[in-house]
Amino acid sequence: MVRISSEFIGDFKLGDNIVHNLEILSLLYRQYNNADQRRKRLLCKPIIVFLMSIVDAVLYDFHTRIRTYTREGVRNVSASSIEEIRQPKKLDKLEKYIRTAENHALFGAKGSALYKELVD
Repeated sequence: MVRISSEFIGDFKLGDNIVHNLEILSLLYRQYNNADQRRKRLLCKPIIVFLMSIVDAVLYDFHTRIRTYTREGVRNVSASSIEEIRQPKKLDKLEKYIRTAENHALFGAKGSALYKELVD
């Protein structure tokens, strides 16, 4: 079973959904590890879809916490990054979330391979 600290996700329903998707991924990876090449190819797409849905949910929650948790704050994020993210703008595309995370080095240095992999 996957456990996530309540400090990591701001929306508990979203956190439950992430945990559910992680459990499905665990099952898919077990199937992938025991599969022949044909079945491995078949499992690639659902694995990628579930991974990206988790990335999308985490980035959405992160942005939501930065924008709405004005009293509690968000640890380990610079004040200038918080200020820019809180500026009114519509963030409804995953790529925008990824670019914002990269611009503010939220998940590693700007230009790191993680951001390129997420966009590709």
